[in-house]
Amino acid sequence: MEGLVLDLVLVGTNRPAPVPHVRPTPQLSGTNRLDRFLDSHDRRAVSSITQSFTIRVSNSGRTYNNSIPQLAAQLHRFAGEVIVHMSRLESFSLTTKSHRFKLDNLRSAISSILRSLPEGCVNLELDIGAERINDADTDMAVCEDLRRVLPRMHDVRIRMAPVSDAILGTRDPDQIFHSIALPHIRSLLIDCAVYGWEKEREEKEAWYSFIQALQQVAESKEANAAELVVVGCLHFGRTYKYVYSTLSRCNVRSGNRTTTKSFPRISLGQPKDGSHIASLIRTDTGRFVTAGPGLCHDVAGGRPWRSLCTGARLSVSSTPRATWISDGELPIFTEAEWHKKYPERQAHGLQRHNQLLADEKTAGMALIDAEERKGTELRSVMPMTLPGVELKDLVS
Repeated sequence: MEGLVLDLVLVGTNRPAPVPHVRPTPQLSGTNRLDRFLDSHDRRAVSSITQSFTIRVSNSGRTYNNSIPQLAAQLHRFAGEVIVHMSRLESFSLTTKSHRFKLDNLRSAISSILRSLPEGCVNLELDIGAERINDADTDMAVCEDLRRVLPRMHDVRIRMAPVSDAILGTRDPDQIFHSIALPHIRSLLIDCAVYGWEKEREEKEAWYSFIQALQQVAESKEANAAELVVVGCLHFGRTYKYVYSTLSRCNVRSGNRTTTKSFPRISLGQPKDGSHIASLIRTDTGRFVTAGPGLCHDVAGGRPWRSLCTGARLSVSSTPRATWISDGELPIFTEAEWHKKYPERQAHGLQRHNQLLADEKTAGMALIDAEERKGTELRSVMPMTLPGVELKDLVS
């Protein structure tokens, strides 16, 4: 299965204290190695000690999409031969570094995984993005499987297309939505910014439908104190003088306490070392530079799930004393740290890469920054203008 690298991280404990004992972390690449793991793993040991299971799929070649059917077959096997026997499993995470591959058969594999999760698994992360294809039956099957497991969940993070508000409830014949009860939920984040600027309308529709569904959840006594979050995005195209996008985080609360924070994301170009294109995101807690768009979404969402040094992904609220991988290894830098690490970007005219940064240098101040407001409106952060420049002049 060239083009895919599948990291499997099993975390367990062999003593009563909740201190993780990290099992060996194999990196599996290719069909044969995956098959060997499935054929030779110690089922008794895995089922008796594993409390956390992380699967991370990364792209290592041009045949990524062509490998998805084979990956789906492997995940079906993992569901039926490994996960279903993990009686002590408490947390499961499936993530990918790429959000631009077609789901095809992968959705049915995800359904198999969801159906195989033991009752004791109460923390779930699905971050696979993916381009949407038209298969309403499979779409609904995934939503129904998620809806079945959510009532027992404590911490959940979902960034996956396609999902809809059907994961949170059903509609009666009059199309009135009725949410499910989430009596144990501590944190639930749904990131609906997965399609890109080509399908911004679908993302906006998902933003409002998820918020409306979560508002019903938030009104319940059991979930009143839970952290219920929806992340969305608005994309400015290159027809604008200022090229940036806006990531928004809606904290859904009961009554009229819902608020939305919006964060501008600005491309900084690609460092000379060939690493990922850097993005500057300005949030209410600081200014950060990330490599690639996925980490920007993590920052915008408040990072309720993080990675241990072993690669295991766990929810922060379930492991408050964990030692997480450093931000620099991800990488996530403060703006000052990034400029120190890549001073040549400044020397060779970083500001010329983006007119917004050039105008900010001229003004000696930020022209665009994070915003917070009451309500649920998904809208772009608008820049201030330089003296003598009107907002209409920003459109080329």
